[in-house]
Amino acid sequence: MRNLALLAIVGLVSATTAQSPLDMGLIVNNGGNPGGGLYFNLTVNSTVTITDVNFGIGANTALGASCSVNLWLGPSTYVGNVTDPSLWTLVGSTVPYTKTTAGGTAEIIPPGGAAVVPVGSIAAVTLAPGTYGFALESVGCNHGYVSGIGCLGTSPPGSCSNATGITTELELRGGFAQNAFLAGGVFSPRIYAGSIGYTAGGTPITFASRENYGFGCYKENQSWYEYYPNPGSNTLSNTSLLMTYNQAINTYTMTTGTTPIDTAALLAPPLLHGADGDIFIDTTISPILYASAGNLQVATEVNMNADGFVTLQGSTPALWTGANIVPDIFVNSVPALTTPGQVPASVGTFTFMDPSAGGSTHYDNTGTEHLFTWLDVPHTGGATNSFQIAIDLVGNIEMRWGTMSIGGGGGNPEVVGYILDNSVIGGSVPFQTAVPFDTEAVDSNPLHLEADVNPVIGTTVNLTTSDQDPNPGLGICFLTTAGLTPGFDLAIIGAPGCFANVNINTGPGFVIDSIGANGLTVAVVLPNNVALVGQSLFCQSAWLKPTANAFGLISSNGVRLTVGSF
Repeated sequence: MRNLALLAIVGLVSATTAQSPLDMGLIVNNGGNPGGGLYFNLTVNSTVTITDVNFGIGANTALGASCSVNLWLGPSTYVGNVTDPSLWTLVGSTVPYTKTTAGGTAEIIPPGGAAVVPVGSIAAVTLAPGTYGFALESVGCNHGYVSGIGCLGTSPPGSCSNATGITTELELRGGFAQNAFLAGGVFSPRIYAGSIGYTAGGTPITFASRENYGFGCYKENQSWYEYYPNPGSNTLSNTSLLMTYNQAINTYTMTTGTTPIDTAALLAPPLLHGADGDIFIDTTISPILYASAGNLQVATEVNMNADGFVTLQGSTPALWTGANIVPDIFVNSVPALTTPGQVPASVGTFTFMDPSAGGSTHYDNTGTEHLFTWLDVPHTGGATNSFQIAIDLVGNIEMRWGTMSIGGGGGNPEVVGYILDNSVIGGSVPFQTAVPFDTEAVDSNPLHLEADVNPVIGTTVNLTTSDQDPNPGLGICFLTTAGLTPGFDLAIIGAPGCFANVNINTGPGFVIDSIGANGLTVAVVLPNNVALVGQSLFCQSAWLKPTANAFGLISSNGVRLTVGSF
């Protein structure tokens, strides 16, 4: 009895000494749309039960509006995971809170003002130690949040000076926002403004989750780009990038350039670009050479667009026009990136500018290079951009940036890149830190493994391998109890750039093939047995491909499955 009493006292002390709440202490200065999402990572150092989530209400929410948020848990990070709702699990909601200040004024709910009500399948939102992607879905109002300070939109979570909240039990690192929950483009960095109330201890919830990790081999792309969630995240001003064309194998080598914008060569009269407009440039006398589809291409006509890029192959498609050019291409219409005819060969800085509102645009042929120049052209919000594309007579391309706008907000992201028709887009490349790097003459996706649903007991999870050699072949899909992070480099056996992401000695391997006997999907049947809850499985595929490397094998990314009861 004495021991039980002592344990009870210890438990009471533990609960009452928890550093609740975790208060970000921020004043709302930005906001999204009703029904939007706000995302951050939450590291739990010791088991806690979340009792209230007190959030910022945006200035667009009217006086007297009833506001609440839904709480969702997902993979170990929100980064890269905010466009697939199936990765996330609803665990609770806050009780409605009535906005007390007039519309046009932001408000933060006071601590304790928005108690958490768990979903019906659990007793409380109790989190075991670990790191969770955390999502808040606004209901009846718009999120009020804070713009990140001292970081880039592509920086890791918590990199901003105002993006981290820490107590003994919790660490919060933010963040992204979306105007539509788990859909569309992101605003980054956007930081949660509010507090999270909690008590120590409780019985942790056991929700199912799945997450890809590590890398497959080999990714090869003709195209490349870097995506900036908003202009404030770019570091382009007064820099240059040189793309050296290797005509023998139709690839480019990217290195840091050294040439500033050449304004002395701007001898022709300014072009009369309107907002979003194309201007036809005849290059018949001095054709432009470029690589596409593994072959030398010769452009005798190009189109210079007001929004910072040149299409080397035809005119700008209607899909790209308007103020939302970059979201249209790179966020809302991603399938178009691999649809023939939708993405003509283009190079430049894809951003929304309006030459009719100021500055000037120019095309000049100096005899040794084609110069396409945007000089002091306003960006949304009024700040200006100076940028030049120089293409010489043998196909080398240099992008030269002067002063570039960092205004415009998250609704106006930017992209820098070289994008080809029907070319596989392999993801954003931080080109300024990745140089030197090469493009490839052909496109090739890495071997990929994907689970179709979260692993809930009593259900079946399908593991599908894709992007293997198109010729009939064989592989193995491993289902193990131990993952490897970081992965083990298989260069030691003659497969450089491929990694073992699981310990194959801790589970079986299942033969897969593209011949027809086994297929490329392995079905993992999870018995309806609560003893499995909380167990983790780690999966990876390997494919025999004699031409890939000396060992004749390529490997996929890893997939982590954490079994749950819901």
